[in-house]
Amino acid sequence: MLKAFSFQELNGHGGANGNETSSWVDDVIVVRECSCENYGVWLSVHLCWKSILLLASLYIAWRTRYVSVPCLNDAGSSIAAIFTVVLVTLVAALVSQAFRGVHDAISIITTIAISACAILVQIILFFPKVE
Repeated sequence: MLKAFSFQELNGHGGANGNETSSWVDDVIVVRECSCENYGVWLSVHLCWKSILLLASLYIAWRTRYVSVPCLNDAGSSIAAIFTVVLVTLVAALVSQAFRGVHDAISIITTIAISACAILVQIILFFPKVE
């Protein structure tokens, strides 16, 4: 969805028929926004799919917790990494919803969340193996 407003319309100075003259400059502000009538349905489907993947990962990590090879026994680290990603994602989603109208803030929050998840998973999984 593409919305365009002139400064006159935003400030209430625009004429109804467009023939009114004023000293305002007709600059245009364009705000691009992706919207959908079924946003709730798509969000629910996406969250269900991600929850299924998360539960499958937790199940596999739980089943491999007693592996006898020490270098392959990563169940505790895997579970900690999964819960860290869930926590960072939930916080980023809530903060993004709070700043829904500020597109730059949402981009920054998303970038920080993705970077934080990647860095934290690397630290949680591989730092204990460094000798």
